[in-house]
Amino acid sequence: MSSKTTWQYWVLLFALLVLGASIIFQIFNVDTLLNRLYGSLIGVVLTAIVTVFLLQGQMQSQEKREKSVKVFEKKQLVYHDFLVHLDRILQDGKLAIPERGSDEPNELIELILQLGYIKLHAQEAHTRAITEQVTKILGILRQEQMQGVDSERTFYKSLAEEIFLLVTIMRRDLYDHNEQLGDSSEKLAVNLVGAVFSQR
Repeated sequence: MSSKTTWQYWVLLFALLVLGASIIFQIFNVDTLLNRLYGSLIGVVLTAIVTVFLLQGQMQSQEKREKSVKVFEKKQLVYHDFLVHLDRILQDGKLAIPERGSDEPNELIELILQLGYIKLHAQEAHTRAITEQVTKILGILRQEQMQGVDSERTFYKSLAEEIFLLVTIMRRDLYDHNEQLGDSSEKLAVNLVGAVFSQR
């Protein structure tokens, strides 16, 4: 005999002893004993069914929560990588597009791939808004390269405002915030650039 079947025999023996003792000592009347056993059995079965449903619901909820956390972490990583790439473009002051087949990195292709990663993880409306903001930022960068189009102060104010709007859109997608887009970004940009240029 294995230990598993031995254990089952001990449980069966104990149940029979309890049943025999309750009949011998007249704890239960023999007439009502079967009714009580059936009632107890039905109670155990119903309890087991309810427990299974509750555990399944809890397990599905936990799986959904874990998936949501992983998606959130991945979105944060994608957005961070995108902002780092955009920073590289802004730091060198131009969007480098070398000849096809050149060994130089093509910043436009990298930017398109980064936007593709964002499209993979973000909602469509947020992807469209992020792409529009990047287009505005690149437009500001292109204007800055032209002689006499914007003063330095206006350039940095516009750039800061567009970047703050871009990050606001990303935050809306990450945290499901529904704040207005333009108000706080414009105020932040004006305050930041005003503080920097007042010290010059």
